[in-house]
Order: sequence, then structure tokens, then C-alpha cells
Amino acid sequence: MNLLSFGPVRGTRVDRDFRLKVEREFGSRTVMHRMDAEGEVADAVIAMLHMPGLRAADIDLSAGMVTR
Repeated sequence: MNLLSFGPVRGTRVDRDFRLKVEREFGSRTVMHRMDAEGEVADAVIAMLHMPGLRAADIDLSAGMVTR
């Protein structure tokens, strides 16, 4: 079993409802000062599906998010 650990994801709902507040809040918690895009998470899932030898992996897409 593999695991995909993603942090805050920027997408349609976030863009529509509260993008600036969310990006400021979550972006400040990441080392890269950004949120992941929906497409980045989808690309990671597809990449994992194309690696049949991948076992017990935890792919971190959190942009270095630190919880407080």
C-alpha cells in the first residue's frame, strides 16, 4: 500500500470562496509558501499508478507544511 500525503490544495472551491484568506493562512505554514494545485495531486496519483514496483511509499506533497 502506498500513501500520498498532500497539504492544502488550491482548487475551484478555494478559488471561488476564500482563496486569499486560505492561501495566506496555509501558505504561511509551508516551507515553499504555496499551496498545491489540483493538477499536481492528480499528476502524483497517475505517476504512482505507473510504478508497479512502488511499495510502502509515502509521497509527500505538502510543500513542507508544518502544523502548529
